[in-house]
Amino acid sequence: MPQYDIAVPGKGTFRVNSPTPLTDEQAWQAVQNQVNAPEPKSAGFSLKDLALSFGQGVGGGTQALTDIAGAGNVVSKGLTGLQQSAGEAMTPERQAEIMRRQEIKKQAEGNTLEEVKAYAKQQLEKTDYAVLPDVSIQNKTDFIFYRNLVRSIYFNPVMLTCFPQEPLPIWGVPVSSIETPTVQPKTDIPTE
Repeated sequence: MPQYDIAVPGKGTFRVNSPTPLTDEQAWQAVQNQVNAPEPKSAGFSLKDLALSFGQGVGGGTQALTDIAGAGNVVSKGLTGLQQSAGEAMTPERQAEIMRRQEIKKQAEGNTLEEVKAYAKQQLEKTDYAVLPDVSIQNKTDFIFYRNLVRSIYFNPVMLTCFPQEPLPIWGVPVSSIETPTVQPKTDIPTE
């Protein structure tokens, strides 16, 4: 398979792998298409999507339990339909984001290092919220440490027997950082 290394000023060097030979212009155009591709629109946060995703997860877990009685039983089929309906009810942006993630996983299949890299990217996207300045979680430093580990795996994928454990968020502000008013007796009040 022919490979071409193309240097783009200010953006770095890119490797183009092609099943057929390319002219210099075709290789340059392939890099430009990748570099200048618009960022996919993020799904953002939607309470509706969150509830639907939760419902899908609960449905999937329940379906796994009902499959003990035989895969494809009546209850299992009903839960499959429920999960599909929940997926179809999500916002178009969320559906597009799910499809994009599935495509990344599909492209990585068969190449273990690319699978590790795809999973690392997914974990970084999944934990973006934790490091936003307006998010109050007590263990933000745990997330920063975790994301640094995952980011290093993403940029330098290695064969792993296990992936770093994502921390669980501890929501809210630590009690010690909440200022409580203090009441002191006033001694200069005249008494009758």
